[in-house]
Amino acid sequence: MATSRLTTILGGGGLGKTRLAHEVGHRAIHTPAVVLVELAGVRTGADVELAFATTLGIREARTARLPEPGAQLDLRSRILGLLSERETLLIVDNCEHIIDAAAAYVEDILAATPTVRVLATSRAPLAIGAERVYALGPLPSDDDGPAVELFAERAKAARPGVVLPPEAVARLCARLDGLPLAIELAAARTRSLSVEEIERRLGNRFALLTGGERTAPERHRTLFAVIDWSWNLLAASEQALMRRLSTFPDGFSAEAAEAVAGAGAASVLDDLDALVTQSLVTVSEDPETGILRYRMLETVREFGDLELTAAGEAAEVQAGVDAWAVAFAREALAHLHGPDQVPTFARVTAEQDNLVAVLRSAIDGDRPATTAAVFAALAYYWSLRSTHTEVLGFGQAVLDALAGWEPEGDEREAAAACYALIGGTFLYAGLRTAVRAISRLRRLRRAAPFADPRLGAIASLVLAAGHVEPGMRLLAEFSRSADPGLAAMGGLLTAQLQENAGELDDALATATRAHEKAIEAQDTWSRASAAQTLAQLHSQLAHPHEALAWAATAHEGLATLRAAGDLRQLDWLIAVNSISAGDVDRGRELLEDYLHEEVDRTGFDYVDYVGIGFAGMAEIALAEGDYARGIRLYDEAIGAYSDDTAAERDAVANPWLTILGAALIVARLRAHEVEAAAVPPVDDPLGREETAEAARRLRTRVLVSARLSPAYLDKPVVGTGLLGVAIWMLDPEVGASRGDAWVDAGLELFALAGRANSRQDIVSLHRPALAERVRRAWGEERLAAAQAAAAAIGRDAAAVRGLELLGSVQV
Repeated sequence: MATSRLTTILGGGGLGKTRLAHEVGHRAIHTPAVVLVELAGVRTGADVELAFATTLGIREARTARLPEPGAQLDLRSRILGLLSERETLLIVDNCEHIIDAAAAYVEDILAATPTVRVLATSRAPLAIGAERVYALGPLPSDDDGPAVELFAERAKAARPGVVLPPEAVARLCARLDGLPLAIELAAARTRSLSVEEIERRLGNRFALLTGGERTAPERHRTLFAVIDWSWNLLAASEQALMRRLSTFPDGFSAEAAEAVAGAGAASVLDDLDALVTQSLVTVSEDPETGILRYRMLETVREFGDLELTAAGEAAEVQAGVDAWAVAFAREALAHLHGPDQVPTFARVTAEQDNLVAVLRSAIDGDRPATTAAVFAALAYYWSLRSTHTEVLGFGQAVLDALAGWEPEGDEREAAAACYALIGGTFLYAGLRTAVRAISRLRRLRRAAPFADPRLGAIASLVLAAGHVEPGMRLLAEFSRSADPGLAAMGGLLTAQLQENAGELDDALATATRAHEKAIEAQDTWSRASAAQTLAQLHSQLAHPHEALAWAATAHEGLATLRAAGDLRQLDWLIAVNSISAGDVDRGRELLEDYLHEEVDRTGFDYVDYVGIGFAGMAEIALAEGDYARGIRLYDEAIGAYSDDTAAERDAVANPWLTILGAALIVARLRAHEVEAAAVPPVDDPLGREETAEAARRLRTRVLVSARLSPAYLDKPVVGTGLLGVAIWMLDPEVGASRGDAWVDAGLELFALAGRANSRQDIVSLHRPALAERVRRAWGEERLAAAQAAAAAIGRDAAAVRGLELLGSVQV
């Protein structure tokens, strides 16, 4: 690794390449980051990028309270950006079965990220310019060498009282060519055989297999012999099960094993136990979920694949896998809400890779019924976990695969779920695809209502997309439903619309009722989402203690569902409200972890996460009196939007940029105030003209954003923009230089910002403190008069008047 940025551990299967790579990773204690990307479960080169993204934790989690631009699905840029953040040792394991795609991706990473070193394992060289090959040889089989030590360790684990004659063990290891996998498989047989008996039997197997074709690859002449020896010790039914189980890329459950075993299989569980005993299948149990899963070693699964093809059973097994996947998906979809939600989430998480493999196969193989059932469950699961990118990634292909298909019975419900989820997800990320999905959904519902009332409700909302009044009537109807789960869903969505309209007190009441209904429905996601909504609302209202209490409740539920994206949002909310509550140390700890460990800096949503993260750090600096650093951090947060092509394109419409722009102005004004009071005086190092320019940019952003979406004004965000410009206009120095008309306009803007319920998540945007600043400069009477006039009009009128006034002011 010292002389090349790419080292490939090269050798046949069973030599211990993976184990050696892991040990190198463990010993890289001076490398800031060590990342292991496992490619063994990747079946095609097209999925290499997804494997990197999944390992790096690249997940979309939209900001729930704020509308956002469409998703940008450039995983490559996100992966390269995340890897380039710091010096990284990237371990890419098991490249050989997709060698071209793996080599191309590694070469791309090395070219784009100078701080990354790559350690790959493969049976063939990657054959790119940066590669240095390390050929891994067999373990030495001396009497006290590592091969003998490994055999002894595994044999004692299999049967503690086993007799291990040193010379016999050494001979056996030598006959196994020092291959770690072969040694482990042989040692496992000491459960029922002596070392001498194993040596005798193994000798026969090697003698049989060394007579094969000399042109066969070494891995087949050596590793195949080891697996074939174990294979020939199996009964016919055990062999049949082993080759059929090889179709699962990511382990399997007992139910899945029974589904592919075939109609003639007598005792699947007994045969499965035999495979475990032979060390051809391993067993693991998650202590948190209690889910037990079986896995094959990669080389064993590869052997099973060959035998499956030779037996001519591939089509029959595929039908069995489809039947299992469809049954699993239908059962999961029916229980992804309500009392069984948490264990169902855990089961879907465990089977996700297998289900994705089935989905891809069904799409490619023109099997629409399987496609619909599996995608419906996965898409709903992904949506609840806020991982919408997966829905977006498959949506178009699923629509194409279902084109011209006329579903019936249960298939009709699955198809409707697919169309509803695609239609709703693509509304802001691909309108043409959304329209296609909604059109098919409308045609299905026109034929007959859906049996599942929850599906009917979701379908109705998707079909009402873009129509405010029908949508509001539906939500009101759902909120009154006797079904507590449906009532919770209606309340959650209604609270979001009320927040968007600036009716925060109404939103609090609605979200509280939704939380109560979610508890009644025993739905963890709804309960956590309602708590998260309440935390966000209290945060906007500058109620930090209430926000923290609700955030803790939300965190508990979302952690149970392992909803990483939503948990990250909560981390920020907890951090900024901790700062507001005076616990700066807790805020700092959370934000440092948030920024340095969690944030994906290359995704379309990275600017929001980075922006609000740096805003929190800026508030800590301001609280500690370091105004220069606070302003620098706000500048860095806002600058992130212009550092990303997609973000820069959509920045004008991004609500967080408006909020950060307003907070930056307040921070600058506080710094100017300190400068003015300094002894000796400070010669304006932070720049009043820069502050004026920030106000001009904010004014333009608010006006342009309002013109882009006049029907969907987010009142609190508009109010925050008005607040930022108003507080600059009301700065004593600025106001004195512009005259009374200017000050009156600033006072009116400030009052209208309050009427629109401007956001107060950040300390700098707390209106009471800013109002006190205004009073000191212009008097209680003038401010009170402006506030009384604003209070006399509705929030919609306040936002409209604020935008009108903002447009007339020549900042």
